Amino acid sequence: MVGAGAKTAVGYGQFTLDEAATATHQKQQRQQIEATKQQQAQAAALLGLSGVALELLQHSQKAKWQSDKNAFSKQGELEYWLGKLKAEPHPVAVAHLRELFQVHFPGLLDNPKKLEGKKQKPAFSPRQQGLAETLLGIEHSLMSQ
Repeated sequence: MVGAGAKTAVGYGQFTLDEAATATHQKQQRQQIEATKQQQAQAAALLGLSGVALELLQHSQKAKWQSDKNAFSKQGELEYWLGKLKAEPHPVAVAHLRELFQVHFPGLLDNPKKLEGKKQKPAFSPRQQGLAETLLGIEHSLMSQ
């Protein structure tokens, strides 16, 4: 027996529970479980998809669009995917983009031309407005099919 102190029962009774370390360990376990659940949910979402929808969702996960606004709104990125969706609209891909727009640009899809402030300046940039109008047009074309 190494490092346990005395060779009697008294030596074993001297150990105490480190509450902070236990809490940290439990928090790490919960985070690992949550990460695993998210990975399983993402894999399930991709199951059965093909074409542009599969590509978009895989790219979205790889580029971390959900958590990184800069990656999501990178110049040319959304234009590329919206162009692909115009040519090959897919409801799952469009819904995914809608969700990301709502996360990173709240209110944009509800009113792309929204004005704010005393001077009534546009709340969203011309690029954001154009992207929103494109996505709304794709949604409209899906509904009319």
